[in-house]
Amino acid sequence: MDQELDLTPFPVRNSLGFHLQRVAFRLRQAGNAAFRDHGRDITMEQWGVLALLWERDGRTPVELAGHLCKDKPNITRLVDALVDRGFLERRPDPDDGRSYRVFLRPEGRTLRDVLLPIPTAVLERAFRGCSSGQVAEFRRMLETIWSNMA
Repeated sequence: MDQELDLTPFPVRNSLGFHLQRVAFRLRQAGNAAFRDHGRDITMEQWGVLALLWERDGRTPVELAGHLCKDKPNITRLVDALVDRGFLERRPDPDDGRSYRVFLRPEGRTLRDVLLPIPTAVLERAFRGCSSGQVAEFRRMLETIWSNMA
């Protein structure tokens, strides 16, 4: 690491961790508001579950929790809400009788094309004024930080 780089977290408002948390919070708020503005009663957390299932249907709660950095009770709450609304269904896990897998129902599958543009527009707004190279470098930096903290 560059010896001139000062990562001292004090005062707190200068901390990189503080800024990362603040930006994540603002993005989540903006995403939730954008869904509401488009008449969609869904949260960014619920959207995350749906997005993972659009990539690969039939995941376990443990898989969802790992990808979304949530604990199992939080995932259960999110899945419950989406099941209650008819977007998802639970099926027994053929590999583990104590668990289940989460699958999209047709109503959840059709939401993809309707919902995907909404958080995409939020990210386009967030990165306004940044080049595609800057966005790619930011993504690489976040992935490096993630790996370093594993």
